[in-house]
Amino acid sequence: MDRRQRRQRQQHVVRRLPASVSRVLRRSTRRAGSPRAPTSLARGDRPARACRPFRHRRTPRRNPETENTMDLSTLIAQWSGKTPPGFVPPAVLSAKPPRCQQRRCKRPCAVKANGEWARSCQKCLDRRAASCRRRRAAKTAEGGCSRCAYRQRLAGDFLCQRCRDDRDRGRAQKRQDAIDAAAIDELAAQPERVHKASNLDLGISPWNGRPAPEASAAYWSPLPDPEPPSEQGWRWSLMNGKLHHRY
Repeated sequence: MDRRQRRQRQQHVVRRLPASVSRVLRRSTRRAGSPRAPTSLARGDRPARACRPFRHRRTPRRNPETENTMDLSTLIAQWSGKTPPGFVPPAVLSAKPPRCQQRRCKRPCAVKANGEWARSCQKCLDRRAASCRRRRAAKTAEGGCSRCAYRQRLAGDFLCQRCRDDRDRGRAQKRQDAIDAAAIDELAAQPERVHKASNLDLGISPWNGRPAPEASAAYWSPLPDPEPPSEQGWRWSLMNGKLHHRY
């Protein structure tokens, strides 16, 4: 088989393939910079690139340091919709911390418990906390309330009237919360039973229901005997069914 016959057979095979495959097979396999490359390429024709064999993507290796591991408390928080106790949401902090806003202080600001930037540095915050403690101690020694250190305490008491009422309200709320929690726990501890339909499902209760009808004496007394048909003369005509008669 000479060169011309091989070329014709190759063109015949190319024509039977899809257009996209035929277009690729018709391309020149010579590189554009090679000396044997054609001086000009037809429109839409470009040198075919060597195809690399298909390789599966490698699965990334697990890095325990950068991997987002989720503990049991976080899973419970996602399921219940409540944050676990002591959970601090991560805050997006800038790369450069802000400067302390106190005068004559150039230290960087501290980080709060919730992850945000504070307005002052930790040293200034400690100094202010110590000052507040000294002021509260002085006010309490002068007869101030041991809770707010602002108002005078009541006679024979260590709290002022406002703090006393506030503490009573808080204690009453905690007591009611404990009672409600105990009732919920008692209800949850009961075994599951089949629900029996009642009037309560329809919104009927002993407080809004109508009284049951009571039978009167007329309901239990026997009915009177009906009039016999022989005495019901009004049912038959005196003319015996004839409107006019001669005799």
